[in-house]
Order: sequence, then structure tokens, then C-alpha cells
Amino acid sequence: MQYDQEMDPAVSLRACGATEDACAFLVRERMVDTKNGKRHVYWVGERIELNAMTSQQFLDWLERKLREAGVQKVVPDEDVLAAAYLRQRRIAHLQKLLDAALTAAEEEAPVPVNLTAAVRAGVTQHPTSAWDDVLWDMVQDQSEEGE
Repeated sequence: MQYDQEMDPAVSLRACGATEDACAFLVRERMVDTKNGKRHVYWVGERIELNAMTSQQFLDWLERKLREAGVQKVVPDEDVLAAAYLRQRRIAHLQKLLDAALTAAEEEAPVPVNLTAAVRAGVTQHPTSAWDDVLWDMVQDQSEEGE
């Protein structure tokens, strides 16, 4: 890593809470050279990026940092929990009904003959409709007839 500045970058690193070991790692030395007749001062060190870690390394690091900071999981208050509980109960009930309906639908009506021609005719008749909208309307019409 190259820091293109006259001032030692470790000064601002320390101000942000970096330890001396971290500063020594991130900023190793001051360099001076001449480019096109001009004096160029810069600092060299290491660069650390979170995306240099594997996913597991990052998660382990993040969890450790959160534990060190005393962060705990949040549990909402009673009202929020009660509302979430009731919502999830409704979803679970609907999922059971949906699963039963899907199982029954597999055993029901076969795919109509000439389905492609019927969808093409629907798209032609309703040019602003997508093919899956036309198909949905056909399925809805058949469901109403079958009930």
C-alpha cells in the first residue's frame, strides 16, 4: 500500500484508535524519490481489506468483534412479538392449505389440448397482456368452471 502524502498516516490511524502494532503494520516507512525533477514523499505499508478474508474468516472476525463490544441479539417487546407470532401462525396455516391445494391440483385436470394456440390467441386478442397473464386468466376461468 502506498500513501501519497507528506504527513505520517499513522497519526490519523492513532486518532481513530489504531494500536501501535497496527500502525507499524499499516505504515512501515517513509519514502522519498524524484519524479520528473520533483521531490515525491510517500509512505509504504500494508493494506487490509475485509474482502481479502474468506467468508468464514470474515464471519468469525465479525462475531468476535461483536462479542468484544458486548453486542447481544435483540428480542423485540411483547407487542411486536405478539403481532409477529400471530402473523407467523396465519402464514403457517396458509402454507398447509397451499400445500394441500398443490397436491390436489397435481391430481386434477390435465393440461388443455392446444394450449399454445389458445395463449397465442389470447395475446393477439389482448396485445398489451403478457403471455403469463393470458395463461393466468385461462387458469382462473377453468377454476371457476370447475368449482
